[in-house]
Amino acid sequence: MGELKAHEGSGRQRVAIARALVRSPKIILADEPNAVLDRASGREVVEILQRLANRITLFLVNFEKGTLRSKVARGNGGSVDIEIPITAGIAGQVARTGEILNIPDAYEVPFFNREIDQRSGYRTRSVLCMPIKDSKQRVFAVAQLLTKMDGGAFTPDDEHKFTEIRQRVGLMVESWTRLQQR
Repeated sequence: MGELKAHEGSGRQRVAIARALVRSPKIILADEPNAVLDRASGREVVEILQRLANRITLFLVNFEKGTLRSKVARGNGGSVDIEIPITAGIAGQVARTGEILNIPDAYEVPFFNREIDQRSGYRTRSVLCMPIKDSKQRVFAVAQLLTKMDGGAFTPDDEHKFTEIRQRVGLMVESWTRLQQR
């Protein structure tokens, strides 16, 4: 009985974490398998991301509708809802192929979707874009690191760091999306 309560509690905690992640630009992590928050590792992840990229965008993939959806923060504190075809842009390419794309200059790639920059008022430079897979290894989201903090291109070491983070984020977002479908 005690194990059941602990499991139910960790599920609720995972959902709370996922909601916070979706609503806020801050990153919150939970350690698996019991989803207990670890402040030190959470701070470490936030510090890594802050050193890596100026912005992060998370797109949820809807293969049935053929779309990617996101809410993009604006500099004035507001946000812009983005829905694009899965056939468009870097995120669409990653969603369709399931492969990582590391692009030094987004505007030099013919399939870069400039519409999002125009709608959000942001100027993307470099992009590190990765699929986020569910527990069955299917792509259900795409995460993008936008514009490396030092102005250069993302490195293989940056890819490795982000890969480690995306697995945890994937677990949390998957829990959140399941709740939204209920």
